[in-house]
Order: sequence, then structure tokens, then C-alpha cells
Amino acid sequence: GGFDFQLITKLSFKLSYHFAKNVSMFSLSQSKIFKKNFPKAKVNVINLALKEFGKSEIDKPKEKIKFLSFGVINYSKNIELLIRAACNIYEKGYRNFTVSINGRCENWDFYLEKIKYPQIFESDIRIIENDEIADLFSSSHYFVQPYRHVSQSGAMKVAFYYNLPVIATDFPGFSDELIEGTNGYLFESENLNQLENLLIKIIDNHTLEYDSLCKRMKMHTTEQYSPVKLAAKYLNMFNRIVDDAK
Repeated sequence: GGFDFQLITKLSFKLSYHFAKNVSMFSLSQSKIFKKNFPKAKVNVINLALKEFGKSEIDKPKEKIKFLSFGVINYSKNIELLIRAACNIYEKGYRNFTVSINGRCENWDFYLEKIKYPQIFESDIRIIENDEIADLFSSSHYFVQPYRHVSQSGAMKVAFYYNLPVIATDFPGFSDELIEGTNGYLFESENLNQLENLLIKIIDNHTLEYDSLCKRMKMHTTEQYSPVKLAAKYLNMFNRIVDDAK
């Protein structure tokens, strides 16, 4: 039989980390898991830099609130929960919103049959090119991630860069960096009722709260993710390692 490369890779990592004195990680939740397995290591948590895809001249629509879904569509992303929630609040009389679904999908028919009211949905089901991403985020109000499971999200970092408040499930991969009322809102995974209520609350309070939410988010993002701040954190980490080695 051939080599089990996955097993060899796993063992190699385990062996390497066993002897590692200092490790840098990008999320608090992952660092806790790592610390449990390798208690002797010093773990430094430094946020991953934001993802940027150029500038956009497009403005957000004024007449409707746009909820954006972006990325490969599959079971773990749970986009059907967002579709169901949107259809339900439409049935409750809400008309001033749009759900924009963008990304590659192998079984779009499965999702399409759940869209009872096509008039509140925009869908672009294909690989979205990098040079289209800035316009997509800049022309939306909120970024929605109703995932079933997540470790960490690159797409959320795109939303942070374009100052788009995030609505996401309350997994550590999101809640590590998402602060309620500062850069978005969390809801319980698979909880349709909670997502519906959250969307209704956001729609009802949009004109009063959206601008101030975006201001708070911008301040927080600058504080946590500016290249100068991240560079300073890495410098502090290296200085600590050098001091410990003396």
C-alpha cells in the first residue's frame, strides 16, 4: 500500500509543535485548543490582516437594505437559513430589503426552490472574480454568514475592510472578532426564529442606527487591524522571544 500522507502530515505537525516554545496563532479559540494540547508552548494571538480587493466608486442603495452573501455555496454555509428567514419576514410585510447571493454552487436548484419570493433576491451563481469583490461589498449594507460550522473566516475580513457590519452565527471562529453592536451581530446557529428577529430589528432601526454602527466599526477596525498595529504586535512578540532566549 502507499503512504498515508495525511497521517504523516498530522504526525509531523504534532511532533513539531511538541518542541515549539513560541507559536503565533490568528484566533483566540484556536489558541485555547492548541494550549490544551501543548500546554508548555507560549501562544501569541495576533489577528490576521484584512483582505483588500481595491477601491469602489459604487454607493449603497438608499431605497432598500441590502444583505450580502458571498463565497462558495455549500452545506456548511447554510445559505438556505438566510433564504427562509428572508421569505418569512417578507410574509410579515417587510418590503424594503434585498438579499444578494453570490458565489459558485454545485447544486443551486436546491436553494432556488426555497426562494418563494424572487423579487427580494439577487443571485449571481458563479465564481466571482477578485476585481468584482470591492463593488459587491461596497454596494451592500450587511454581510450575512449563517454557517453551520466555521474555524475562521477570510470573507469576514473582507467585510471588515469594506466596513460592512457582519451578521453571523455565534461560533468562536466568528465571536472571537465580532463584537455585538460594534462591528455586527451574532445569532445562534440553525436558529431561524432568532435570525428572523435580528433581521427585523436591523430593518426597523436602520435609519436610526446604521451610520453610528458603521462609525463604531471603522474605529474598531483601525484599532485592531491597521498594518501599524499588527506590525507592533509582531515586534513585541519577537522582542519577548529574544528576551526569553537571553
